[in-house]
Amino acid sequence: MTKSTFNWLRLLLWLAIIGGYIFISKNYLFDFASTLEVEVIKAQIGILVNVSAILFGVIGAWLALIYPTALQKIQGNNSVDLAYRGVDLDILKNLVVVLLFSTASLILSMLTDLSLTLSKHPFVISTIDKRHIIAMGAIVVWFLFIIQITAITSLLTSSFRLVYDLFVSKAFSDLENLLKRKKSK
Repeated sequence: MTKSTFNWLRLLLWLAIIGGYIFISKNYLFDFASTLEVEVIKAQIGILVNVSAILFGVIGAWLALIYPTALQKIQGNNSVDLAYRGVDLDILKNLVVVLLFSTASLILSMLTDLSLTLSKHPFVISTIDKRHIIAMGAIVVWFLFIIQITAITSLLTSSFRLVYDLFVSKAFSDLENLLKRKKSK
């Protein structure tokens, strides 16, 4: 399977997940979500914000420890040259995707929190039913949990792959050293 085909399949999978979630939300979750209290949803938003902060910290540590040669030098005043010596671009891309998912999750969490706060405003209550705002907020927050779980899973698989690659690299290095010692004898 080519990389392009894999990317298309991944896109189709995401579209199926989003479509399925919209169907389930509309038919099964909306009525339940409209019965929730705002404080329950805001507590879940707090969890999402904490998870995003943890993911930012972990990704920052990975980038600082594993990829110090990725940014080689700033040349001149305007350009940055990237040197990818020894850097697995797939792992780097996965880390960036996790960063994007966490950032989007953080932004949507804050917007949902804001909309839940504004749902108590008299003008909003006269225009839109407060229960609909609460239900939509809950549905968005629950989808963000799916996004964050996906981001954490991607980070874990990248980490396992990187550790495996380091282990194999170390094993080959040790084997090469042993073979050199045996030839020199």
